[in-house]
Amino acid sequence: MKTADKIGVAALLIGVASAIAAILVVPEVRTWFGLDANVGGAWQYAMHSNETSNEYRGALDLTQNRDVISGMMDNPDPQLPGKAPVEGTLTEGTLKLQRPTNQHGVTQEYRLLLKGTKMIGTFQNVGMTDGPYKDSGTIEIHR
Repeated sequence: MKTADKIGVAALLIGVASAIAAILVVPEVRTWFGLDANVGGAWQYAMHSNETSNEYRGALDLTQNRDVISGMMDNPDPQLPGKAPVEGTLTEGTLKLQRPTNQHGVTQEYRLLLKGTKMIGTFQNVGMTDGPYKDSGTIEIHR
């Protein structure tokens, strides 16, 4: 290998190492990649049902302990007003939450991607594939 080729390979390796170091050390870069994201605190949500075309809005308060998320949200079911518990995980910029619907063992699951100061994703009811509790749609959460 020629000296010039060795210098080129060394420069490439230094560049790659610098990029990795930036991801691991620089807070802004870590946040861009969904690392060290902090989703704890007060949020507002807007949901759109694909089944009924209904829109649901409410508040969501989350607590974060590393990648474990818990909290309370305004229950989007108008038949069950009040708060509902949520729990889940935050991994590499993806927030996965679930809440019991208190309707025949049905759980509503949420999967959201962190996009700056908001989260965008989908929801679906799990536990009953047919009938009145079948639902899915989109959800957006913002501060």
